Amino acid sequence: ANVDVSESNGLIILILCILFGGTGTIISSCLDRKGCNCSAVGLGILQNLLSPFLIGYIMAILHGITIYENSKGKQ
Repeated sequence: ANVDVSESNGLIILILCILFGGTGTIISSCLDRKGCNCSAVGLGILQNLLSPFLIGYIMAILHGITIYENSKGKQ
């Protein structure tokens, strides 16, 4: 469910993942340079469903960090 985004979008996605959990992951799927990333949408929905148990929220933050780190150096 890795998405290919610019560094500025990666930072925005990281902030959204910290604030809103799986919603940031769903938005990242729409910002992917290759088009809509359906696996990221599914992961975001799963994160939203698991957020009340904290595991989804933690997954979302870790995924946001991964997206941001992968976006560094891309324009």
